[in-house]
Amino acid sequence: MPGGETKKVDEVLVTDIVGLYEQHLKIDISEFFKGLEQIDILECCITGYRFYYPYNVAGDGLFYEKVQKAMEGNNDYYRTWGYDHQFAYNAIKKGESVLDIGCGSGNFLNRIKDKTDKVFGLEFNPVAIEQCKAAGLSVYADSIQQHSDTHAGAYDVVCLFQVLEHIHEIKPFLDASLKVLKKNGRLIIGVPNNEPYVQGFHKYSTMNLPPHHMGLWNRQAFEKIQSYYKIKIKEVGYEGKGRWTLNAYYRAKYWLNIKTMIHQHTFIEKLKMLLVAPLTVPLSIFKKVTKGINGAYIVILFEKE
Repeated sequence: MPGGETKKVDEVLVTDIVGLYEQHLKIDISEFFKGLEQIDILECCITGYRFYYPYNVAGDGLFYEKVQKAMEGNNDYYRTWGYDHQFAYNAIKKGESVLDIGCGSGNFLNRIKDKTDKVFGLEFNPVAIEQCKAAGLSVYADSIQQHSDTHAGAYDVVCLFQVLEHIHEIKPFLDASLKVLKKNGRLIIGVPNNEPYVQGFHKYSTMNLPPHHMGLWNRQAFEKIQSYYKIKIKEVGYEGKGRWTLNAYYRAKYWLNIKTMIHQHTFIEKLKMLLVAPLTVPLSIFKKVTKGINGAYIVILFEKE
């Protein structure tokens, strides 16, 4: 985990990150990278958890306002009910107390009210908080660290839907998330699945880069963090299965260091990918047949000991 021994495993040029955000979202993020030429990808030598460094490139409130405006109408970004939500819904028992960290406008909390009325959320967005209150939900404008000071051992279930990948100070965040759980309580985490990147080799996925995302999680990292905490993995799920065609496509882009989106590839880039297809296609088919290709999102259910 960050703070322990790490090694550099990759890097992304700042010019590439800035260019991708400009192309994809039409927003200027250059202010986050002043004085930097590259962002390093570091890996914890114990857990294999990988993260972007330095930490101070993480997005702030203004950045997320820009992203929200740019992504209006995008159902992939504003997920009201995904695989991770259904996974958590199935795990929650009647009458249990539930905390949703980063609850947004309260869609998940509203849906689980048919199982329990003990539903609570943490959210910073003032507009989302008002929407929650209008729906009769109990929501706190606190960080989980602040909340844990007054709610230790308060909840049966704590949920994190597409939140952890935005966090750069992992240990205090997870410490607090576990502190508010009762003994034998469950922590449910849903994040993009990075093996080693989303879709296997999609290194230049704009929304998986800083300032938006700071961590690159996968099953191995979650399994290894059990050594840091008194928790055990009880269930793991993936949102669907990955396609070998996409795996082969992004594998080729990764090998050739191609950063453009599919509709922007030059003739030379297309030719290069075609030339490596005799290698990328069999490798991806072999992976699909032998080990399987996991979906783009992973959900982990931990039990606190």
